[in-house]
Amino acid sequence: MLLVLQYNTYMQLIESNIVNELHTFADASKNLTHLVIFLAGYSQYLLALVVLYLALCSRKWFKVTVLAVLAACIARYGVKEVIVLFVERARPFITNGEIHPFINTSVSENYQSFPSGHAIAFFALAAVIYKYNRKWGIFFFMSAICMGVARVTAGVHYPTDIIWGAILGVSTGVCVVFLVDKLTLNKYRSFNK
Repeated sequence: MLLVLQYNTYMQLIESNIVNELHTFADASKNLTHLVIFLAGYSQYLLALVVLYLALCSRKWFKVTVLAVLAACIARYGVKEVIVLFVERARPFITNGEIHPFINTSVSENYQSFPSGHAIAFFALAAVIYKYNRKWGIFFFMSAICMGVARVTAGVHYPTDIIWGAILGVSTGVCVVFLVDKLTLNKYRSFNK
């Protein structure tokens, strides 16, 4: 038990140092700060527009995007909310007075840092889209990674919040695809453009 406690304390120190270094680096440049703010706080809206565009492309894309959004909602509003019942983790700017968050977060979520809701949702979305179209799936995975790194840099998440959000999001996406494939007897097929 003591070994686990020491490991957790050591990991917390490493994570705090990572957040501090990234935050300080980005805070030194206005342009970099603005990029982090965009990626951490606003890129989700751009990605939503891309999903909407894909949904309007064809009937097949409409089905895929509905499935992807369903997986993202299950991950964010199901899986994350269950975890939050058992895990209470303060955001970096709460535990470290030297960090000022680049983006606003809801006061009610100040102790819901783990796992990242953005990471879990967008990685679930990316996993589903990747299953049916690798090119667009890679685009969404890269976007989710950039968003996650930006949220750490912005001082609102620790690296493991993003890593576990990614793992849980991809797992949720894979499970949703698996269940839909089994239920529909593989009506959805891959279509790479």
